[in-house]
Amino acid sequence: MRCRFMRCRFGPSWIVVFVGVFFISGCGHQQRPELPACVPVSGRVLIDGQPAIRAVVSFHSQTPQADGKIYSGQTFTDDEGRFRMTTFTAGDGVPPGEYTVTIVAAWISKNGQDVGVPDLLKGRYATPEKSLLKVQVEAEPLELETFDLKSK
Repeated sequence: MRCRFMRCRFGPSWIVVFVGVFFISGCGHQQRPELPACVPVSGRVLIDGQPAIRAVVSFHSQTPQADGKIYSGQTFTDDEGRFRMTTFTAGDGVPPGEYTVTIVAAWISKNGQDVGVPDLLKGRYATPEKSLLKVQVEAEPLELETFDLKSK
């Protein structure tokens, strides 16, 4: 019985299925083009001197990369208002270049719970056209000065 079970489970039919799935999954697979190297960038956001929790921080590139594409990064702040930028994988940073920074802060902590609210910054930093926050990223890791913003 054991031998029969093993044949059913690992017999020739299973090998054919495995090999078929292996080759089918590779069909049409194209290699991912080379992505630009990212530089770690981190910082902190305060609003009226208090940490901006769960604020969305986005870096909008003003500089095309060598492949002619423009890459942008985005992340959220933590409970202390700190962030690490992400472009391709969590916390990898952004490619070197010039960026306009947008920030939307639509969460507060009330009685230990995160509560959604209208943007505390009233949209002043919500789009690249409105935001006056600029960052130049070079080849070295960058710890930004704190963005100390006012709600009014």
